Amino acid sequence: MYDFPSRVLHRLALSNTAILETSFDMERKLFAERPIKSIQAKHVFVSGLARSGTTMLMQALYDSREFSALTYRDMPFVLAPNTWAKVTERSQRHMDDVERAHGDGIQIGFDSPETLEEVFWRVFGGDYIREDRLASVRLTDESIAAFRVYVDLINRRYNKRRYLSKNNNNVLRLAGLPNIFPNSIILVPFRDPLRQA
Repeated sequence: MYDFPSRVLHRLALSNTAILETSFDMERKLFAERPIKSIQAKHVFVSGLARSGTTMLMQALYDSREFSALTYRDMPFVLAPNTWAKVTERSQRHMDDVERAHGDGIQIGFDSPETLEEVFWRVFGGDYIREDRLASVRLTDESIAAFRVYVDLINRRYNKRRYLSKNNNNVLRLAGLPNIFPNSIILVPFRDPLRQA
């Protein structure tokens, strides 16, 4: 889906915490509004084990056109979706949807929603990445406040009031998500264990 120069840009932008933090700071200064509008909205968070149907569920919800969500078009500056949209608005690329690498029949393209918010948590969500596992961490007041701003920025980018997240790593944050958005809906799909395996 991405050519070689795009892959290099993605690797540089997404692997450098300083670039990610700076892009988010710039995005906040340029586009964040006060007070935060979306705290009471009924956002939807889809999370579960891999191969449990989270992507199909997210796509079905996204197709309702009720929600904002990060898409491949927001890459690689996913912490600055409005800024990146302005930078790239005259050079929008188009392509037909293709089957994703999983080989599961799910079609994706530049405007497909995807699990891109994990970049935010990697930068602002605490030390949850271990050598051999991911660990649950308590969300700090600072990360909660920043995530509320982030969701508002994504809603602004897509001119929506409700945010849709599909992030399997949010199983680490299930206890904290209702503290961020008290009216949010959390969906955790399950499959028959043998089929899932």
